[in-house]
Amino acid sequence: MFCFKSRFLTICVSISPHILSEQTGISCNDDPVHAWDEGVAFYTGSKEGTDGQGDGKLSYALADFRCANYKTCGSSGDELSGTSKVNFDLFDLFSLGKNQIQNGNCKGARITKERISELIYIPMIQGTLRYAYKVGNQGGEEKEEAEGAIFAAAVLPVIHAASKSAASTIYDNMKVKGDGKYEADFKAVRDAFRSVYEDIGVTCAQVGGLWDKGSGGYYEDAEPCLDASTASKPSNPFGGSAGC
Repeated sequence: MFCFKSRFLTICVSISPHILSEQTGISCNDDPVHAWDEGVAFYTGSKEGTDGQGDGKLSYALADFRCANYKTCGSSGDELSGTSKVNFDLFDLFSLGKNQIQNGNCKGARITKERISELIYIPMIQGTLRYAYKVGNQGGEEKEEAEGAIFAAAVLPVIHAASKSAASTIYDNMKVKGDGKYEADFKAVRDAFRSVYEDIGVTCAQVGGLWDKGSGGYYEDAEPCLDASTASKPSNPFGGSAGC
């Protein structure tokens, strides 16, 4: 799980610096395009193969694991298997950003990069909620508590930037407590996340609800929430002024 967290930071570091400076006449072999490709590679990993259906171990694979738990697989985000909706969306944005850079539209690429930085947190949110439910509602113990703590650690900085109180609630419930105490208030964690969805650029539909394969429905209190508004997306693939 540390791999997912550290690889996420590597993706952001790889992409960000090379689209912040103004350059012109960018070709497909120049640093910004190379850095963008590198960020995509760090997100996906080589084991996914050319079609994304391989045995991956990095963030792409994590998103596909979690979509099966939350019924957010498929291009419409309403299936229980296959490629996650977030991976479909991210690869649309990866392609968009590369085209923007190659066309000298670094302003547009920065907007796309920010949108990528929002969506990439969705599997981390799903993972935190899943293990909060396991510990708080299903008697999960050391393993479940540890996994939940790592997922929470990956997403807490962005939650804290939006709401210190929401971050505090998630931290208090998801931290490793020691002394054989395995407890979490799932509803409190759920509501803390939901309170900042709009601020961090994700929606209820994108996160989904925790699916119970046994009953063929959502777990009690873990159903998808309803969106008050839709998170913003880049509206013009080549909008903004040219010149990186």
